[in-house]
Amino acid sequence: MSSGPDPILDAVRAAFPALVKNKDYVYSENAGGSQVLGSVAAKMGAYLLDSNVQMADYDLAHQAEARVNQGYAATALLLGQGVSADEVLFGASATQLVENLSRMIEQSIIERQVWNKGDEIIITDVDHETNRGSWKRLADRQGLVIKVWKPIPIPNSKSSKAVFLNPESLNDIVTPRTRLVAFTACSNVLGGFVDVPAAVRIIKERSEGNAWTCLDAVACAPHRRIKPLELGVDFVFWSWYKVYGPHIGSMYLPRRAQTELLTRLNHHFLHGYSGTYPFQPSSQCYEAIYALTAVVDYYAALGKLALAHKQPGSSTSGGAAAAVDALAKAPELDWSTTLKNGARFEEHSEQIDAAFEWMQAHETALLGEIMGKLRSLADQGLLEVVGDSETHADHRAATIAFVKGSNARSSLGSSSSSKEIHSHIVQDKKRGAQQGHMYAYDLITGLGLSKEYGVVRISLVHYNSVNDAAAIGNAIEAAIKAQ
Repeated sequence: MSSGPDPILDAVRAAFPALVKNKDYVYSENAGGSQVLGSVAAKMGAYLLDSNVQMADYDLAHQAEARVNQGYAATALLLGQGVSADEVLFGASATQLVENLSRMIEQSIIERQVWNKGDEIIITDVDHETNRGSWKRLADRQGLVIKVWKPIPIPNSKSSKAVFLNPESLNDIVTPRTRLVAFTACSNVLGGFVDVPAAVRIIKERSEGNAWTCLDAVACAPHRRIKPLELGVDFVFWSWYKVYGPHIGSMYLPRRAQTELLTRLNHHFLHGYSGTYPFQPSSQCYEAIYALTAVVDYYAALGKLALAHKQPGSSTSGGAAAAVDALAKAPELDWSTTLKNGARFEEHSEQIDAAFEWMQAHETALLGEIMGKLRSLADQGLLEVVGDSETHADHRAATIAFVKGSNARSSLGSSSSSKEIHSHIVQDKKRGAQQGHMYAYDLITGLGLSKEYGVVRISLVHYNSVNDAAAIGNAIEAAIKAQ
């Protein structure tokens, strides 16, 4: 839908071919997977058509390797100061990466007794199963103890579905025998941001420095720049296809873990290689790794545009057409060189920070629009928001789940209401939405919701307009009130 007079938002939307092609469609199910940048598709095609060879010692193979190295460098820079390209791991998906991580730890348990029977792993009842299942299976196989960090009610909330992960709860469950705490930066159902630094401080203190941390940033990364060294976490993973890129996952794998905790997963004769290659079980998806550099190019270009727009008297330098070109034709940056050049690193890192600051400000406007509608419906008892009803992007992402309220029309089934509401929202094929457990199965059942039908979820990102938010809000109201 029309994005209005904001030249930066117009430029943002022009960088996504799906939005240009389908101007009247509201892409409002972005937590399941975002739209892809045109530049990402172009780079993937360029790799496959121009440099699709295996790594080797000849000219074209050197070109291919240089392109792949750009992906490692771009990812390292995105993760912030102090992260090396040798600490970036790629995999088929976030789920696969966590499973691989658990297997590498397990082999170290078997070979080096890095953990012992009775040691503890803490998971949460809020996380996507990606950051739960692998750890439960590891505990079963190796005699470890699973403990659960449970959500608690949000103070002063009227809704029984308004819960959050309070870091203070960790004081009661972390002990010197805790070896790993696996938790999320942002629930893909509740939508609220977890206070990660506060959680890490408690974990390190209560475990006496014995616990590692594994952070699921999948639902957070579209909205916040993830800097593991600033957050204090050990492992971080996310999915590029949820941040406007290709279907591939990434993990931050710190050097300390590589030497102290993990056993190499690749073929035994490859264990001496540098970087994370020894820690992955196969070759890489080269074209996707190269293509993701376009996402980081885009962040830098968006940040540069946002910084220029903040200058006194500026109205986006060069006008709307120039703004569109700045993003749709974002320059290809040399991330391998930038990572090693302090001044260029700082320049582009500042631009990336500015991009996320612009996203946060814009998403606050989106939240104000959609939450205003949902709060009104909640006040009438027509629906319940699952999680916080906060409207500022400091506190939550525009990922919003809800269920029917006690005053909703009687024709809605008691257990299947989420399915019925969802069907009504999407029936005219003008917008997206999701319905179900969102792979946060224990959260859904813990809230007393249907295991089969779960919640209805809508999710907006920085390329959505306030008009989009209004349209999806109106569709939700119509679905709730329809007879």
